[in-house]
This record gives sequence, C-alpha cells and structure tokens, in this order.
Amino acid sequence: MNKLPLFFILIFGTSVVAQIPMQWQSQLPTSYDYDDMQMLDSNSVVAVGLTGSFIRTNDGGSTWKFVWTNTLLHLTGVDFTDYNTGYACGNGNMYYYEKGVLLKTNDGGNTWDTLSVPFDANFSDVDFISADTGWVVGDSGNVFRTYTGGLSRDNVSFTATEHALSIVMMDSDTGYVCGESGFLSYFRWWK
Repeated sequence: MNKLPLFFILIFGTSVVAQIPMQWQSQLPTSYDYDDMQMLDSNSVVAVGLTGSFIRTNDGGSTWKFVWTNTLLHLTGVDFTDYNTGYACGNGNMYYYEKGVLLKTNDGGNTWDTLSVPFDANFSDVDFISADTGWVVGDSGNVFRTYTGGLSRDNVSFTATEHALSIVMMDSDTGYVCGESGFLSYFRWWK
C-alpha cells in the first residue's frame, strides 16, 4: 500500500485553506499614531492622534482627509454626535506645563475650535450624547460634564486616584469609567 499520496494530502492539503489577505485602508506610510476612532456609519470613520492630527474617510477607507486641529497636543479621544458636530480631547505637554485640550468642530472636522478649560488636567476620552451634553475623563479619575457644549463644566471625582482612560455613557446621568490599575466604576450623576 502506497502511503505517499496520503502524506501529501495531510501535509500540503492543510495549506489550501482560503484566507482573506489583510489590506491597508489608508495611504502608507503615515507619520502619525492614532489613539481613538469612531465609525459614523459603514463608510464614514474619524480618528485622532499625535500632534493634533485628525483624519476622516467618507468612502470606507479608500481615501482619507487629514486636518490639523490647531494644536500640537496629543489627542486621545474623539466623539461625534452627528456627521458635523464632534469633540476631541487630549493631553497637555508636561515638559512645557501645558494643560489638556478640549476641541469642538461644527463642520465635520474641517475646522476646530479650542474650548476654554479653566483648570490643569490631562484628558483621555470624551463621550457626548447630544451636541451640547457630554463628558470628558482624565487625571485622578476625574469626570467632567457639560450641558452647554463645553462652555461650562461640573466635576465628579472618584475616590480612586488612577488615571481614567475611557468613558461610556448609557444616558444623560448613568455611565461607566475605566482606567489604570484595574480602575472600573459605574456612576450615576445626581442632579
């Protein structure tokens, strides 16, 4: 009995499994690192990253538009409430004693305005449930809320001192925050 054909089927037959090759969705090479992204629909994606970089595609990644957001700070979070209104947040530069930044766009990311932040803090993530109501998280587990599109803020601080890295809001008062060293917290904002 000839065992050679069975050997070839077992060894070489396993490499015949169909695989879908990975394809890059942006022009390469890119000189920026991106830290957060959001899908607005199946074809539209936005992302933010180093040195105030913002990119957007409206054709499923075939082409990308790069926009500088008028800051050189590291943008770490982005959230759009519709195709035009969006927010981005980021970290200050500790070597130059810069505080974090909160940005807003009303034209889909073509232009960005810096919102006034009256305190020193670094920001990691932002989540807005409407054009004016949202939250930003950062240093020492702090959560900052606005009902006026970033012009005024309330603050809630957890007993944890870990850096908050991400926030997800379930509704206008209830959300989850997570961060460094296993920090994970559910909270309800009392009016």
